[in-house]
Amino acid sequence: MDDITRFRNDSLRRERFGDHPNEQRFLWTRFYEAVAEKILDYQSDRTSLIEGIHEIASRMDFLSYLNDRDARGGDPYPLKDIDPFTTMGTFNRSITDSNRRKIAAEIANLLGVDVDVPRSVEGVPRLNNQRSCFFGYSFDRGGGDIDALWDVFVAAGQFAGSDQSAYREKFTKAYETAIKIHGVKWNLSIGLYWAYPWDFPTLDNPSRIYIKKHLGMDVPDNSGEVYVKLIDDLKDRFAEESCPVHSFPELSLVSGTGTRGHLYHENSPVHSLDVTDDDQE
Repeated sequence: MDDITRFRNDSLRRERFGDHPNEQRFLWTRFYEAVAEKILDYQSDRTSLIEGIHEIASRMDFLSYLNDRDARGGDPYPLKDIDPFTTMGTFNRSITDSNRRKIAAEIANLLGVDVDVPRSVEGVPRLNNQRSCFFGYSFDRGGGDIDALWDVFVAAGQFAGSDQSAYREKFTKAYETAIKIHGVKWNLSIGLYWAYPWDFPTLDNPSRIYIKKHLGMDVPDNSGEVYVKLIDDLKDRFAEESCPVHSFPELSLVSGTGTRGHLYHENSPVHSLDVTDDDQE
């Protein structure tokens, strides 16, 4: 075995780059990464994105939640803007697996994604259906909230692509800004994991419990500096043969198994790696 082959098949990389792709458990990551890449095209002008999503919603009742309100108890009206995490959340809610795939296929068609919609989504956390947006109604929303979510999404892609100090610092600052948004807490890490699953860990409640109990690492608070340091520390642990997990997708999968299980069946609610109220404000 040459050095490159050995490198690709070590414990840290074999599920993503190894010689046996058919044995990989996380083929869904290709679709999610492709969706994230296409979403980036809408950063500066989201008009066609939100219009396209509303058109899909007009044919699918389970997207009827994409509304805004001017005041508490006020009449709802269709969202006029949307962030990348809420966009990906449309097919990552606690609905049936068949409906999730239908939405994913529609979103892929809207964005021009040519990667097949995955049938298996092991280790993917799902949103609470009552808390499916990453920002508040207009009366709870700051004028720059949605832009801040786009900023951290873009910064995450740059940081994932190149671990330069400038990108690391930019991401840390963008994360710090985004977690202050009403409706955002630990679910920000979940959205980052959807978009860049090999580069960012989800810190939903089951994952935080697993990290502390089985990897001996604490997550003291939800800050950009803590999150970035945790990424480094987890990658160091993953490189150890004795580590029980070797990637962020595997960490998410196993943490769900260790708490409430991860299996689900067609035409039943998706598996229980769901976002709890503890993960969102």
